[in-house]
Amino acid sequence: MPFISSPWQRRTIGVLAVILSLATIADAQQMRVLRSGEGGGFLIPELMVFVGIADKQLAVSERLPADRLPKEYQAVDIRKGDIILMVDGKRMFTPEQLEKHYDSVAVGQEMKLGLKRGNDMLIASFKKADPSTLPQMKRIVMTADGQGDEGKPGGKALSIDGDAVPILELGVIFAAKDGAITVADVLPVPGVSNLKSEPHKGDRLISLQGASFTTAASLIKAWDNITVGDTVRIILSRGGKETLSVFAKPKAVGEVRLKGSK
Repeated sequence: MPFISSPWQRRTIGVLAVILSLATIADAQQMRVLRSGEGGGFLIPELMVFVGIADKQLAVSERLPADRLPKEYQAVDIRKGDIILMVDGKRMFTPEQLEKHYDSVAVGQEMKLGLKRGNDMLIASFKKADPSTLPQMKRIVMTADGQGDEGKPGGKALSIDGDAVPILELGVIFAAKDGAITVADVLPVPGVSNLKSEPHKGDRLISLQGASFTTAASLIKAWDNITVGDTVRIILSRGGKETLSVFAKPKAVGEVRLKGSK
């Protein structure tokens, strides 16, 4: 299942789409989106820590609040932004290396992470848990052709009718088809708060910066040409009623990996 290879989609080379749903009802209502950038990512389930690449280094990109962890892991001192230099005395450079090492560790065996936090160096240690004792996790993988992430339970496909245009800064995936651009889906990320009213699937894009668009390539080019911090003016229409949203373009919050069949 190769990646879609149109030029504008080659920019979406990172991974979004790891959503954690904890076992209790209260936690299930507070789903978190954990993102990595280029190079993929790996979740350390005992710590609810998502590790990705930052400035070409292995780093903690997200962590759920410690009070949601099993008690024996709540005191482990690891934080968002920590650089992971060593794991059990071995230098690690990618999430894939970390994942491979984690899988080789036996349940109950202690793992030690050598961390850099600012100018400080420290060790965070924990014992690998039996997966059946950890909070349940749900991973959602978004695909352009309706096919899920094979072999991974909890996968959910997103079927997009048309050429997909994911704009994570808005929390929206647009679809271009037959000369029209509409909202294909809304993602659970902070970007939707920039819009005057929450977008719904099927909303039509009327204009961006005063210009209208008919193709995915033209829309993504126009969006990328807007500098972070500059004023964005976007008009969406629902049921014939147009809504203008005006806001400063935010920094990108993540990326979506779109897959397509041969």
